[in-house]
Amino acid sequence: MKTILLCTDGSSFAENLYRYGAWFAIQLNAQITVLSVTDIRSQKVASTGNLSGTLGLGASEQLLNELVNLEHEKSNLNNQRARLILQNAAEALKTEGLEKFDFTHKTGFLVDCFHEFEENADLIVLGKRGEAADFASGHLGANVDQIVRSSHKPCLVTSRDFKPIERLLVA
Repeated sequence: MKTILLCTDGSSFAENLYRYGAWFAIQLNAQITVLSVTDIRSQKVASTGNLSGTLGLGASEQLLNELVNLEHEKSNLNNQRARLILQNAAEALKTEGLEKFDFTHKTGFLVDCFHEFEENADLIVLGKRGEAADFASGHLGANVDQIVRSSHKPCLVTSRDFKPIERLLVA
């Protein structure tokens, strides 16, 4: 096994995701790649549909400019958030004893761009749930379900709590 892909969104499952990834990397002498995908839906601030019939002259252009500025700010915040997520991943992996790892950040949908990263990985590590971990907490996250079903590589779905692995069951 050469490469382990850790998919993270910085959620409450992320910290232990890094620990499990590091554990496997050390045991298998594998390289880690951390992937963070900013959901493109979080970039969209508001719909700007055709407002010409409901707003006076000039007001529509002013509103459009404000919405563009707001979307630009939102994009900057998402980029800062992604950098922090990857920075936290680096700190966690270093704490676990790893010195060498790669990072990738994309904007889009994880399930859409996942397969381009899966090709270069031998093991996929995902948290059981993502950013919405506190909602419907008894279920798998939507991305996890779709990725595990469509992946051609082994997937490790981690829990919120880290427990050293003593036995492994492969299904």
